[in-house]
Amino acid sequence: LRLSSEDGVIDASGLDGSVVAHAEDGRVLLDGRFDVLDVRSADGRVNVVARPGSQLSGEWRLETQDGPLALAIPRDLKAELDARTGDGRIHFDLPVTVSGGVNPHIVRGRLNGGGALLRLRTQDGSLTLSVSE
Repeated sequence: LRLSSEDGVIDASGLDGSVVAHAEDGRVLLDGRFDVLDVRSADGRVNVVARPGSQLSGEWRLETQDGPLALAIPRDLKAELDARTGDGRIHFDLPVTVSGGVNPHIVRGRLNGGGALLRLRTQDGSLTLSVSE
């Protein structure tokens, strides 16, 4: 499924499978069970809730240039995490096995032993990774 907006919000729920959502000037709000995710906003918040049954069949990429990024995932999701923020804080509500040095703006590590790449980026905003219900 491909969703796009040049000047407005992308807000979709009940999604299932692979999703590509790109917004030029607006926030992206997604809720569903995902296999592959490619979510980008040039100017707005990104908020994604991945429901139980979600898995990384390929790389998940979530990015925003100007706004916070929040991703809620199932507690058992397996992923190789690469999270970065240029000017914000990183907060996790679940255990991550961190690799490399400690940096307040970059976190690399594994969720549940690792898996495909989970790439999270925000240039100007906070980054939150939490557990979906």
